Amino acid sequence: MLDNNEKKRLDYAQLYHKVEIGSQIQIKQRTSALGYSISYKDIRVLKNQTQQETP
Repeated sequence: MLDNNEKKRLDYAQLYHKVEIGSQIQIKQRTSALGYSISYKDIRVLKNQTQQETP
């Protein structure tokens, strides 16, 4: 039986392969009546952890 975190990892797996290996990504997660809802615009690739976001 998969625990909740494992299930979420599997749900996200098809999105990860679109991102360059070695990049860090941040997913903005929304919940809906059907469960997790994510789309490509919710994914930010964090190429460099020290990179500052400009306001």
